[in-house]
Amino acid sequence: MAQYINQVAYGLTQALINVPAAVIRAKRAPTIRDIGYPEGQIWVSILTNLTYILSDVSGNVATWRSF
Repeated sequence: MAQYINQVAYGLTQALINVPAAVIRAKRAPTIRDIGYPEGQIWVSILTNLTYILSDVSGNVATWRSF
């Protein structure tokens, strides 16, 4: 199970600015247990060249859609 840590940066007009999540490139496809990411997270399996997007997390189950 992988988990996302919210990234922040220092800004000039705001003390802390949320940084968008980077695309995850992994040697596997995401599973229903990969729940620690924000909705809209993009995941690329470098072994199959398939791309997934996290559409929902409910009841500790992630729903990843491939496109």
